[in-house]
Amino acid sequence: MNLYQYIPPTSAHPKHMMKGIDYSLMRNYHLLNTLAETYINIASLLHKRLVARGWDKKVIKEYILAADEKLRLNPPTLYTPPPDPDDHDNGEFQRTSWFLPWAYHLTTCQDT
Repeated sequence: MNLYQYIPPTSAHPKHMMKGIDYSLMRNYHLLNTLAETYINIASLLHKRLVARGWDKKVIKEYILAADEKLRLNPPTLYTPPPDPDDHDNGEFQRTSWFLPWAYHLTTCQDT
């Protein structure tokens, strides 16, 4: 039973794609763990699980260490401030999101 569903090295995906996957996983681990010990533990588990999936130990270790270094130099943040509605471009407000007040009705089917 494969509970983690990591991409195996035998897949048709390009090999360098794993570097991005490792970075995104490490970024999530960094955001979700406030304690350094917990972050290091989950990064070690990531390495162990990817190696068990068939990836080369040294390559995965390099990817994880590179992702960790990148995250330490530029820590991610969960909060992105919303756009300022008073900030105008050429006199017009540039809307980035539209909200449509559509009603959604759930209907049930009854057996006859």
